[in-house]
Amino acid sequence: LANLALCEYCSDRNVGCVIADQRNLVEYHSKETVKISKIEGFPYFSLIPLDAKLEGVTIRGAKYPLQNHLVTRAEILTISNEFASDQVEISVGEGRWLLIRSSD
Repeated sequence: LANLALCEYCSDRNVGCVIADQRNLVEYHSKETVKISKIEGFPYFSLIPLDAKLEGVTIRGAKYPLQNHLVTRAEILTISNEFASDQVEISVGEGRWLLIRSSD
C-alpha cells in the first residue's frame, strides 16, 4: 500500500509511476483520460476506484464499454475487461483510481 501512496505522490508532481511484477502492471490516475495500447502478455485491464465513487467513467475500445457511468468500489463492472481494439480509452470525470493490467 505504501508504494501506491508513492504513485499518488508522483502523480501530484506530473511524474509517471508504474508498479510492476511478472503478472501485473499498476498505475495511479485521477480525473483524466488515459489511452492504453495492447501489451503482449497483458490482455486484461481493470479500473479500481480509490475514492468511494468515480463519476463520468467512459471506456471505449474494450469488450465491455461504458458511457458516462458512476462507478463505486462495490461494483464489478470495471474488473477484468479486455481489449476489443488495439487501443482503449478510459475517461474519468472525477475521482482517483488504479489501472491494473494483468496477464491472468
